[in-house]
Amino acid sequence: MANNYMQFSENIKSITENERKWLSSVLGCIGSEEQIAWIEGELGIGVGIDEEEDWPRFEWELQESELWIYATEDCDLGILADIISAFLRKFRPKEVFTLTWAEVCSKPRLGEFGGGWMYVTANKTIFGDTWSEVDKIRKVDE
Repeated sequence: MANNYMQFSENIKSITENERKWLSSVLGCIGSEEQIAWIEGELGIGVGIDEEEDWPRFEWELQESELWIYATEDCDLGILADIISAFLRKFRPKEVFTLTWAEVCSKPRLGEFGGGWMYVTANKTIFGDTWSEVDKIRKVDE
């Protein structure tokens, strides 16, 4: 049996004290109804946090002056994009955050390797992946 993994590592530099507090509150949610309601208000979405799932569905560390986000096995990229977009809206409305990821398999299975990217601003998120890009090229050449 083979295992599939999504992996990435990225950061947001020069975190201020206010940004640190906000990120700690959003990312460190333990699932109280009041805390969930606050997070949903901050993100502008229903997040469906429950005790069954690890929030925020990716790994993170607040270091001295940066937020390090990463995944070694899997990630909910939609939640990650929503959190980053809300962060940018609140603190850095003119900045852009980008992330690329790899999708790998523990065995050399056909079609199980690739990756993707996301581009996040305060107002939009765009995703892309290697499979879609190859399909676009294939259709042009047909």
